[in-house]
Amino acid sequence: MQLSFPLHTPRSAARTPVLLHFALRSKDDGSFRDVLLTDAPGEWFSHWAIRKDSPESSGARWIAERSDIYLIFADCEKLSGQSRGKARNELRQLIERLSPYVNNRPVLLIWSKIDVCKVENLSPGIRDAIRRTLTTCIPGAAEVQVTVSEPESFAEAMDLALNSAWN
Repeated sequence: MQLSFPLHTPRSAARTPVLLHFALRSKDDGSFRDVLLTDAPGEWFSHWAIRKDSPESSGARWIAERSDIYLIFADCEKLSGQSRGKARNELRQLIERLSPYVNNRPVLLIWSKIDVCKVENLSPGIRDAIRRTLTTCIPGAAEVQVTVSEPESFAEAMDLALNSAWN
């Protein structure tokens, strides 16, 4: 079986966030939490990062205003490719735009596709610029690395995210 990244989520005027709902129950006291994960086009967040009141970014605003935890994906493949400067700037803009919405909610920066390009192989300037923006704008944000070749890395990232949100 060959593992691969999912297809790009398309953007359209009629698009609404796809929500995956599940409930988790604590083994300790029986309490439960409803969990909704959303899959939204990255373009929503690109527009929102540039101009928060952009008509194309209403979906991103909806998600930002209602989330209990934020997962920011840093695409290592893009950050090490020919358009790495643009990818770095877009990610930094997104972190800056998200910052006022966070308050005390958990934030997890997920370095994705590290099997394509290890974080250590990213240009130190790009990696450091992203980390500097993250620690300046969202102090206390956590970082984790995920890869398709080790699916358990994503499970570990989700475990960290869910534990953060639960507590």
